[in-house]
Amino acid sequence: MVPLHLKLENFRSFGDSVDIPLDFAHLFCIVGNNGAGKSTIVEAMLWALFGISRKKNRAISAIRTGAKAANVCFDFKAHNETYRVIRYQPQKGSAKLQFM
Repeated sequence: MVPLHLKLENFRSFGDSVDIPLDFAHLFCIVGNNGAGKSTIVEAMLWALFGISRKKNRAISAIRTGAKAANVCFDFKAHNETYRVIRYQPQKGSAKLQFM
């Protein structure tokens, strides 16, 4: 799997809408200060694909404090095909998943 693009909205430490291009190199490294959100980027990919989060209450912990919902859109390439996974979690209710 080759990550291509990640879009986060109110996911953990990221607020509003954040676009993260990941298709700029075959090999890359995520660097930054403590608390900058490096782990959250990887966690967003896992949450989009598998619906898991690192907190006990998996569904709600993905949502940024004070936000009404979290949304992650993850584009990746596998076996020469491009895929898009969108996972949306409202504060109340169950998560919705969409593949493209």
